[in-house]
This record gives sequence, C-alpha cells and structure tokens, in this order.
Amino acid sequence: MSKEKVFDYRQILLRELATRTRRNPGYSLRAFARDLQIPAPKLSQALRGIKGFSAKRANEIAERLKLSSIERELFVDLVESEHSRSQIGREQAKARVLQKTKEDGFAELDLERFQIISDWFHFAILELTDVTGFKSDAKWISRRLGVPFEETKKAIERLLDFGLLSENKKGELKQTQTDLATPSGIPSRAIREQHSQLLHKADKALENYDVNERDFSAITLAISSEDIPKAKILIKDFRRKFNKELQKAPKKDRVYCISIQFFPLIKKDGDI
Repeated sequence: MSKEKVFDYRQILLRELATRTRRNPGYSLRAFARDLQIPAPKLSQALRGIKGFSAKRANEIAERLKLSSIERELFVDLVESEHSRSQIGREQAKARVLQKTKEDGFAELDLERFQIISDWFHFAILELTDVTGFKSDAKWISRRLGVPFEETKKAIERLLDFGLLSENKKGELKQTQTDLATPSGIPSRAIREQHSQLLHKADKALENYDVNERDFSAITLAISSEDIPKAKILIKDFRRKFNKELQKAPKKDRVYCISIQFFPLIKKDGDI
C-alpha cells in the first residue's frame, strides 16, 4: 500500500464537490462556487493551483462547508501555509499543520480514502465476501448491491489498494480484517455523508422490503441533558453486543445494516 497522505486544502474542496455531485449529478463547479459565495473563475483557479485564498476567505469557506473546529483550523492553516503573504507566515502555518497531525492524529484524507469511509457500499462489499455463494465478480457484486458496475469496480480497486480486500491467484476476493488507518482524523463531513446515505437506504428499505425482513422502531422520550453521554455509551454497548452475537453465524446469506439515531426533537432554551 503506497498511498501518500495528502495535506492540501484543495482535497477538502474537491471531496466536498464530489459528495455534492454524487447527491445531485446536475451539481456543477459553478453551483459550488455560488454556495461558497466565491466567483466561479476564482474557485476554478484555486483548484488548479493558479491562485489561492486569504486567511479571511479560508475562514468564510470553512464556515460555509460546516467544518468542525479542528477541520476549520487545519483548512485555514493549509491555505496559509501556501498563500500567506510572508515567508514567516507560511512557515508558521506549516508548523501548526505538523503539530496538529502529531497531537491530534489528524491526517487529512485523500479522496480515495474519503470515499471508502463516506460511501456505504465499500463496507457492504467487505461484508458480502463472507456471504455463502459469494462471487468475486464485479458484475455479480454490482447486481447484488444495486450499485452501478463502474462504481463497483472502482470500489473494489480502492479496497484492494488499501489492503482491506485481498485477491489470490485465482482472482478470489476476501476481506482481510485490516483496519483502515484513519485514527481521529476521520473528517466529520465523511461521517455525515455516510449517515446520510444509509438513512436514504433505510427510507427505501421501508418501502421495498416486507416487514418480516426488516425492523423499524422508534421511541420518543424526555431525558436530562446530563444523561446524553450515558445514552451514547448504552447505544455503543448495544451495537457491539449486537454485532458480536450475529457474527457468530457459521453461514451468512445476507448483508444487513443496523443504524441507530439518537437526536433532539426540540431546540435548547434560547435557540432560535
């Protein structure tokens, strides 16, 4: 595996554009520039490395992308490390980037690794290899998952490239159980995108699968804000136990997703 970690603010912009384009094939660079409130020619020049942004503009872009505080700081520092007006400013920004990657374990993901995390079907392919009757054929996998053939091929290539899938001399694919090395550096945007895709799949499953093949349930309850951490621990414990128990089956014939949402239905006091 010889992928290099990419420390380039353009990757953050490109992965966001790729995400929006996947959601809406009609979405364009011009639409992206409009949403970021940047002239389209300037955005195009920045992505091609011809021109850059000021720290003020970088902060505005980070806010419009809804980056987390850590991601925002990194994005601005990446911009400053290339485009600060002074050599000292560029060197200081580079030092801050290095410090963040060492202290936080925050390594900016390149587009390939970002897609593995954010696109649901990568992990579905890995689990599909454990299903009885699995065929190491991209067309077969494409049909089983309902994912376009070309996307399936690219996904398999990514998984092989990052050592998550292995292929023997006969061309048989197998999950390696190797973890994707992304410590605390998984961008919150990637996680949000994956959840969004899975919620969409759940919505379709509600209509397309018989009640005997699925389970949808919900509880609405009043709680104390102090118990939110406790609730998250309980959910995590349940997920782990659920996974451990169902993985014991010697023969598997389906790939399922369990997705639990725990979110507020009312705003905080004082929220508008």
